[in-house]
Amino acid sequence: MNVLKVRSRNREELVEFTDLVQEKLTESGQREGVVVLYVQHTTAGLTINENADPDVPRDMLHALRTLIPQHGMGFRHGEENSDAHIKASLTGSSVTIPFQEGKLLLGRWQGIFLCEFDGGRERQVIVAIGRSARLPRDPVDGIALGRVEYPSERRIEIDLPCPCAAYLWTLGERCFNIPQRLARVAARAIDKTGRETFRVIEQNFQQMFG
Repeated sequence: MNVLKVRSRNREELVEFTDLVQEKLTESGQREGVVVLYVQHTTAGLTINENADPDVPRDMLHALRTLIPQHGMGFRHGEENSDAHIKASLTGSSVTIPFQEGKLLLGRWQGIFLCEFDGGRERQVIVAIGRSARLPRDPVDGIALGRVEYPSERRIEIDLPCPCAAYLWTLGERCFNIPQRLARVAARAIDKTGRETFRVIEQNFQQMFG
C-alpha cells in the first residue's frame, strides 16, 4: 500500500494526479486488477472526470460553490468550512479504477482528480493495488465462476460483476463453511435477460477444492 501526496494551491480546486497513480501502478509490477484510491481528509474528495477541457473542473467548482457557498447559510461550525465538509461528502472519498497490461483503464477524456475544498494544502491519498486471480471455469459453459479463496475452512468468495454473484456467495457460505464436508450442490443462475449463464454442479466444486 502506498501514499501519494497531492498539493493544492487554492481553497477550492480540482487537482489532477492521474500520472502519479500510473507511476505507482507501474512500480508495483502488477499487470491486471484494480486500483483503489482513498483520501484521508474530511474537506477533500476524489473524482474521475474530464481532463481535456479545463473549463469542466471550473464549471464543477462553480456549480458546487453556487449550491453550497462558504458563508450565508447559517452554518454553526467554528472553523467556517462546513461547506467544504458537505462538498467532500458529495464527491466521495474514494474511487476505483481497473487496469490491464499495467495500464489504467481510463476513458479517453478521463482523469483522476483530488477535489480540494479547504486549501491550499498537502493532502494524502492512499493507493491500494489489487491483483486479479485467474478464475476457475465452468466445464459446461466455459464461463468464469469467480475468485476462490481456500483458507483453513471451506469458503467461496465471489468477485463477479454479474447478478449471479450474490447467489453464489450465499451458496458458498451455506455449503463450505462446514469443515471437511463437500456438499452436494446443483444450482442454476439466470442473468437479467433470462439467458442461462452457467451451471454449478458437484463436479465443479470437486475440481476447485479437490
